[in-house]
Amino acid sequence: RLFWTEGGPYGAIEGFGEIRSRALVGGTPAVVAVGMVSLSVFTADSRFAYIADSWTLKRVSLTHLGRAEYLASADFYVRDLATDGDHVYWIESGPFVPVRRVPVDGGNVETLALGNGPATHAALDDSNVYWIDHYDAIRSVPKAGGDTLGLVTPGSLVEDLVTDGAHVYFTRVAEPYLYAVPVAGGQVATIANTLSREPWYVPAIDGEDVLWIERTRIGRVAKTGGATQILESGLTGLDTARNDLVAGDGMMAWSEIPSGSITVRILRADADHDGIAFLNDNCPGTANADQLDTDLDTHGNACDLDDDNDGYRDSEDAFPTDRDEWVDSDGDGQGDNADLDDDGDGLPDTYELATPGLDPGDPDDALTDLDHDGVNNIDEFLQGRNPLVNEGAVMAPMFILLR
Repeated sequence: RLFWTEGGPYGAIEGFGEIRSRALVGGTPAVVAVGMVSLSVFTADSRFAYIADSWTLKRVSLTHLGRAEYLASADFYVRDLATDGDHVYWIESGPFVPVRRVPVDGGNVETLALGNGPATHAALDDSNVYWIDHYDAIRSVPKAGGDTLGLVTPGSLVEDLVTDGAHVYFTRVAEPYLYAVPVAGGQVATIANTLSREPWYVPAIDGEDVLWIERTRIGRVAKTGGATQILESGLTGLDTARNDLVAGDGMMAWSEIPSGSITVRILRADADHDGIAFLNDNCPGTANADQLDTDLDTHGNACDLDDDNDGYRDSEDAFPTDRDEWVDSDGDGQGDNADLDDDGDGLPDTYELATPGLDPGDPDDALTDLDHDGVNNIDEFLQGRNPLVNEGAVMAPMFILLR
């Protein structure tokens, strides 16, 4: 689903701020929560949406719609927030820009770090919190607190940032460049330099791409740099909002503000660059130009865990595209279901099944001697003898002549 905010002090009456949602494919917008005063920023996990309502953090269930409930209080206005499903992290305005967190179910508020001046945006990965410090630098701190690290030294104003856990990607005000810096610190690299000088943001990462949004267009570039691609152009009203773009699984959603209305648009792109559009791609997140789908379950083999739908995962299936075979005990390239000698010991499966002591899955039993007559089982079979009868121990008939 797609979630967005409406109302609050900007464009509506205070106290009437709402969170709305809609299915990504079709559906009617629904109200998730009401009663917010100032909907500046919000984020979500699989259970809740977390809202910065002026100086107060609130949460609302994504499955039980209703009013938002109190989570924590900030000392200053909340500028940005993020969640990892365990805690909600946020940065505040004010003289020392505290970076803080609180458990998602409420509890003690922890101060992780103090900044050097006004902060604007924050990002989160598995280990650290990253934020724009004093408008023109980027710093990080471990999620549990500790020493801070300066990733980008003060310079021209930083517009926005996003991270994938390996790098932080960011832009600077009035510069047509997209930058990347390792999360452990190091040299700042330029990965795109053909952008406009209008205000623009980097609010989304989708697979191996970084996506950005400007006043009139949306573009992307590979994380490693290279040619940029404009995905959508001719947008309207984007200069009046912040964080207008979200993306993932080959889909993007953004807001536009044409005259007299607010429009939320969704674009299904080709995220895996295989030449197949999202709507037509049976593996939208995995490149598979051939679109092969062995079991015709609408999931292409490239992303299907069981290509032939035989109940055995491909990683455990010796014949992942043959629904009638999954094991090859003797490694002869023929599946056990069709193989007349599964263990490849020269004894047919039917012969071994009919002979007590023999196993069609044991390749070593052909060389044993069940009847201890000095002849192994495979030779008994080849000679047409019974491997369970010691012919040498069977006495021949005796004839006695009496006079």
